[in-house]
This record gives sequence, C-alpha cells and structure tokens, in this order.
Amino acid sequence: MGRVFINYRGEDSHSYGALLYTELARRFGADNVFLDAESIPAGTDFVRELLGRVRSAEVVLAVIGPRWLTVTDPFGRRRLDDQGDWIRRELAEAFAAGVRVIPVLTDHAELPRASELPAEIAALSRCQHRYLRRREPIADLARIVADLAGVIPEATEEPPRQAPVFNQRVEQGGTGIQTSQANITINHGGAGGRA
Repeated sequence: MGRVFINYRGEDSHSYGALLYTELARRFGADNVFLDAESIPAGTDFVRELLGRVRSAEVVLAVIGPRWLTVTDPFGRRRLDDQGDWIRRELAEAFAAGVRVIPVLTDHAELPRASELPAEIAALSRCQHRYLRRREPIADLARIVADLAGVIPEATEEPPRQAPVFNQRVEQGGTGIQTSQANITINHGGAGGRA
C-alpha cells in the first residue's frame, strides 16, 4: 500500500531515509511505508512502481540533506536540473497528484527557496518542514510519527527503544552507514543505485 512514501537522494541522505523507514515501518507496519530499496520486488518495472506509489501515497517525506540541492552528475551539472532526476520526478508527481509533501531537513540542511527549484517542484519551498537531526533523533522521530498518526491511525504509541546512532564511515568505492537501532548495515556503492 505505501501510504507514506520516502523520497531521498542517495548521495545526500540515504542513512536518514533508511532510519525513517525502519522507525516508521516499526510503528505503522512495512506495508504502510514505501522506501524504494526495501519496497520494490525484484523484476518489477521500477518506473511504473515508483510513480504509481507516489500517486497513491497520502504523504511524501522529502528527506533533504545539506547537499540535496547541489549534487551534480559526472559532467558537473546539477542533478535537480535534469528532468529525469528521480528526486525531481517523484516530487513533481506528488505535487501534480495533490499528495501532501513534508520536507524533512537533516543536519545543517535548509529548506530550498522557490527560485532554486525547478518550477514543477517550487511548491516544496512553501511546505511546512520537520527536522531529523543527529543530536535530537528521538524527539524528531516522535514529532514525525505524531504528524503521520493522523494519516495512519494504526500507529502504536510506543516510543523508540533507544537513540539511533549515526556511525558514518567513508570507504573506497562507497559509503557504509550503520544505524544501531535497526541493527542494520547499509553499504551503498558508488556504481548504480539511486543518486
């Protein structure tokens, strides 16, 4: 079903997207939360799946890190200026379908101004945002869960069991992100995958 769709840029905020998915799936059930790496079955037409899931969502969480606006492709062009950029396509689809978009700002990120965004997603600059910060993860996650509880009333009231730990290490060929709350390790290589 995927009533909450998590939109994130892999090069900027993958660990925060994974943390949100882990916590929200625990609270609301995995069927109510969509994260591409976890929710698309092998062999599925991912274009049809992604855009269909955005349109059918009730809320899109747009995870925005400090490099979200400025990440470039191998030719030095800003990814957001590419009409084929998946972050842009998913958000444009959400706004066109009337889906509520909640920007989630990670450490040191700021909400982009309308003038910095392509026209079809300029409305993002007017959306009330939430934070997800390293120093306040329990409080920030609790606020996001409270926002979503009105959309997904099946939420449990159970608070997070412990503070998530962001332990980032850069390795040759990719970034390894560990979050202790989920007991998962994500090694996202540089080749392929979501940018």
